[in-house]
Amino acid sequence: MKTIRMGITVLIFSCAVASACAAVPTCTVASVCAAASACAAADPSGVWKFEFEGAQGRKLESTLTLKLDGGRLTGVIDNRGGKVKISDAKFEGDRVSFNVVHNIRRREFVTSYSGRLDGDTIKGTVSTRDRDGRMRSREWEAKRPSE
Repeated sequence: MKTIRMGITVLIFSCAVASACAAVPTCTVASVCAAASACAAADPSGVWKFEFEGAQGRKLESTLTLKLDGGRLTGVIDNRGGKVKISDAKFEGDRVSFNVVHNIRRREFVTSYSGRLDGDTIKGTVSTRDRDGRMRSREWEAKRPSE
């Protein structure tokens, strides 16, 4: 089996799948191809749906629209509170993270989302400080609806 020297691994270094390959001086052609296809498949762009249980057990539905353009992740979250642009958004390997800033009664509340992209699912945690300043976290799962 032929190997490709370190120079080629630089092309795929930004993909988390290639990290094991980048740690050694050579990679096989098969491992380069596998890492490259995993990079191409991992894209958080699109519309995502998720919900949380609110006060009195009511479900609060949200729509998240993400766009990955040249390594820059942007997006908007839309729910009953209105549309809000996300900030500090990152997509690295299969990890998605971003913040949503809400101003409620002259106070700023930052909600931080982080998760792992796996096909049409992002699963992770959402964290925010309550009005007393305590950090609260819970599980978060968003699904990309099939078209």
